[in-house]
Amino acid sequence: MTTFQVIIDSILRVISGIIPFSYEWANQIAEHFLQFKAKPELDYLVTLILCIVFFAYFRFDWLGLFSALIRTLTQPTSLKKENRTLDQEVLIFLSAISVPVAILRSFVSPMISENESLQSPLLFGGLFFIAAGLLRFSYRWNKRIKGLNHLRTLDSVPIILISILSIHPAFPLPLVFWVGLAITNYHYEAVFKYSMLLMGVQTLVHFFHLTGNVGFAMAMDAVGRLNGVAALVVMFSIAWWMIMENLQKTLGENTFKSYQWFNIFAALGSFAFHFLKG
Repeated sequence: MTTFQVIIDSILRVISGIIPFSYEWANQIAEHFLQFKAKPELDYLVTLILCIVFFAYFRFDWLGLFSALIRTLTQPTSLKKENRTLDQEVLIFLSAISVPVAILRSFVSPMISENESLQSPLLFGGLFFIAAGLLRFSYRWNKRIKGLNHLRTLDSVPIILISILSIHPAFPLPLVFWVGLAITNYHYEAVFKYSMLLMGVQTLVHFFHLTGNVGFAMAMDAVGRLNGVAALVVMFSIAWWMIMENLQKTLGENTFKSYQWFNIFAALGSFAFHFLKG
């Protein structure tokens, strides 16, 4: 891969790791129009950058969650409902969702990725339309009556059920988390914050999984050291800019509309890829 190809692929990957837009459609663009195959080692670098961005941007929240974990371990009585702090409620909420989703994806997702019939552009096109419909439905359903201080542990149940869709790559984790939080009537600021915290946990799990097969040095050697440095700088700049400057604002003002259209265009593109390939 050339430096241009590495940077373009890095941008597509890091964007799909933050917004509800599947990387698989971007992968089809790269394969059919840009004529290159993405290196799997690049996934390690993307995941590393996403971990850094998620944890650096929400550093005070993660410090609060770590403090809540220490308090829970050292003072078990603090887990009683009347004694819980908001950080402890968030910790329980994130754990209740993250553990089942991580286990499910680790066992089922590889089987789906190896099944050719489940990877056809026609199927992806249909699923992208469903993804757009889910975003539309969640926006229409959402009463936005729960804010950051109105967290309920029982709300994790419907979010886990919706997260089952994420075993197929057409439904990225940001999408299922956004939809799940929206239909449980959380306001957009809570959808943004809690979905990003959930993404931070899932990204860290994925990073540790990749580390068993790929190390930083191996990934840099595979894509080229100069290409790797360029990709890291570009990915960090775009990921931080998207989260800090635009994502929360766009999420509140556009109410999923732009992301709904992303998935509709992805569906139409997948159908076009199918017939062009044929």
